[in-house]
Amino acid sequence: MLADLAWIPRGVAKTKLPEDVDGNEDMDVSGNSDQEDDNDMLADTNRDEDESEAVDVSEVLANDLDNLSFYKKGERDPHLSSGPKANKIFDEEELEDLTIQSTDAVVISVHSGEDVSLLMTHVFDDNPDESDDESNSYVPHTYIHHDIVLPTLPLCAAHTSLQVNDDVVNLVAVGMFTPGIEVWDIDQVNNLEPVASLGGYGASSVVKDALAAANKVRAGGSRKRKKKPQLKLRDGSHTDAVMSLSWNSTQREYLASGSADHTVKVWDIESAHCASTFSHHDGKVQAVAFHPSEAELLLTGSFDKTVQVLDVRDPGKKGKWSVNADVETCAWGHGQLSNVVITTTEDGYVSVFDSRMAGKDASPLSRWQAHKGAVSSCAVSRDIPGLMVTGSVDKQIKVWDISRVGSEEVESIYQRPSKAGAVFALSLCPLPDSETNASPFVIAYGGSKGSLGVIDLAVESEAVRERFMYHCGAAAAKVIKKRSERRAFVTDRAQSKRSKQIRNGGQKDPDSEPENSSDNSRTDDD
Repeated sequence: MLADLAWIPRGVAKTKLPEDVDGNEDMDVSGNSDQEDDNDMLADTNRDEDESEAVDVSEVLANDLDNLSFYKKGERDPHLSSGPKANKIFDEEELEDLTIQSTDAVVISVHSGEDVSLLMTHVFDDNPDESDDESNSYVPHTYIHHDIVLPTLPLCAAHTSLQVNDDVVNLVAVGMFTPGIEVWDIDQVNNLEPVASLGGYGASSVVKDALAAANKVRAGGSRKRKKKPQLKLRDGSHTDAVMSLSWNSTQREYLASGSADHTVKVWDIESAHCASTFSHHDGKVQAVAFHPSEAELLLTGSFDKTVQVLDVRDPGKKGKWSVNADVETCAWGHGQLSNVVITTTEDGYVSVFDSRMAGKDASPLSRWQAHKGAVSSCAVSRDIPGLMVTGSVDKQIKVWDISRVGSEEVESIYQRPSKAGAVFALSLCPLPDSETNASPFVIAYGGSKGSLGVIDLAVESEAVRERFMYHCGAAAAKVIKKRSERRAFVTDRAQSKRSKQIRNGGQKDPDSEPENSSDNSRTDDD
């Protein structure tokens, strides 16, 4: 299952190979060079293979305590720091694939599986300046760059670019089924540890207790099996699963999290501690979203069937709206719609509110049934005014125009089957700040089947082009037009070929060209 995803815009991501960090300390934005172990990893090491009986850590340490080696903070264990160079690990072709170009966008996705859970980095290789094969329909190309094994089931993910020590790092926060949040440097290949752990279970106290017990045994104390050490939550931690995450786009060192423990927390990533805790909901907090330009405003949605806006500087100031079902997602509008609050619910409805007109009985600007099932994902474009895309457990993806919400009815522009099962995550690729000929209509999505889908809505749909293309720059419009014409040409040719087969009684046209069986010959509907 693909649980969540996020885009890193073109020109932002980079690759840190082993030679880039040879001889350097592992970066830790919290200022610590040694990270505390995750509770699940430690718990696994404390169990027998059949998990029938816990292992006494103190006894294990006591048997070989004299052979343990400790390295001070800031020192690297020489047995673990061979310092391999990238050209000794990867061949020339692999290095070429690992190098992220300035025209590449990156998609981060988190996957939950029965055997393993992964944080995956996909490169979206779609340079409009390169010539395309005119014989094939346009299909966006993605490939897996690298992945990271996660200790437990992930539920949500969020990306930010943060300035650290005169360098820009791309950080991805992952919320999991346990109370902790892991923050990874996604640029680093072969990464084994997160750069920071926010909340969750602290393993250091368990290790200290075990060492103390081991010393007691060596001093002649009792070897009687002790009660298994209890893992303790770190200070400020959530006490249940982390269900939603959002980075502050203005003050990028702050991260908001919503949890099944009914609380919302704001974390300071630079010091790796909880800066604020809010308990304004009476149910699980399924969605959080910082305002795109006003750093103090935080939007939250809960299973208590309310959507609320907090001023994190003054928790007493907040707006509140009621909806008819559990909240699935919530989002802010952009540009002229920056005061608009959008929320989707389990009953298939989308509601749009004016954040300046809050109150328990405040009426929505618009409310409509968008899907036959829960609207589990929603993306609002920051580049195309009024463009909104929703995904649902009904396996459909739909495009909407909300530019005139409040004065006119919201209009459905286009819909398509997801081909990925129930849709759990969906996001529009943001454009870089500089002028570009890249399309602003590219979306990534995924869901129950676990696969990542990437499509260009404007290439697929004439209705999308007619409604929104006038917002594009001339260079981007030219690329989109070229690709849509080629797609239409290939589609018409395929339909003509099928018609000839039908007329020939199901046999292939003897004069037709052999079909291309490569992946590039397929349309995105295959």
